[in-house]
Amino acid sequence: MIPKIIFVTYSLKTRWQVYSQALVRASGLADKIIVLDGRSGWHPLNFVDKALAVESDFIVHIDEDCFLLHPDDLLRLINKMAKDQNIAVAGVPDGGSPYRFHNPLACNLYFTIFKTEILRRLVEKNPAWKALRFDNIVDENNRVFGYDHDQPNVCYDDFEPYYPVFWLILKERYKFIYLNSSMHPKFMASRVYLDSEEKPVVIHAWHLRKWFSKEMDSEIGMSPVEKYKRIAAYLNRYIIVRPVVICRWVESAVRLIVSRSVQQNVG
Repeated sequence: MIPKIIFVTYSLKTRWQVYSQALVRASGLADKIIVLDGRSGWHPLNFVDKALAVESDFIVHIDEDCFLLHPDDLLRLINKMAKDQNIAVAGVPDGGSPYRFHNPLACNLYFTIFKTEILRRLVEKNPAWKALRFDNIVDENNRVFGYDHDQPNVCYDDFEPYYPVFWLILKERYKFIYLNSSMHPKFMASRVYLDSEEKPVVIHAWHLRKWFSKEMDSEIGMSPVEKYKRIAAYLNRYIIVRPVVICRWVESAVRLIVSRSVQQNVG
């Protein structure tokens, strides 16, 4: 039996939402999809209350520039989480992986799976959870329960404003599944995978806020617009042989156009 899964995305209403949402909808895994407007009144933790207001077994937070390619592996991961009552989260460490050198005990929200029951219980138990800091989860010897965090090329910081949701879970001694990722050499996107990087569960593009820029970016060795052009070609080849995704792509494009129109009318 497929667990009840909801997906939540913050969107800047770019064309990449169409690709991302089409792939999520075509997966058949989403009981509900929540798309939040990331252009105004945005805070990365606002999704928690929105997601917890809906009944589910799992919450998948996926960015607008993150593309679900192998939903079978996502379901396999979720089923693994369901079998262990102590696992609360699965995601990519925000340190020690390509592009990121911050706190490896937190996950980056671009693709993160939460067990709803645990998250809801902890939020209700800790009403001030959004104020948690990394210091709140370490003991007198600067150790985090159950984790060896003596890793090079990382920073045990509070860099991201969404880290408190992970400190809340670690504080209560629940377990994480830290997912593997690697950088695709052609378009410098993160491949997140379970067994093989050649079969990524998702790819995450990065640099969404400047995807249209034609200026050379020394970090990625190309301009963002070139990077996204290559990703689009990759996704088009993936989608074109999957009629169900094509249909969902058209539906997602219409949704995006309507949502933009509503925003303009409100403005």
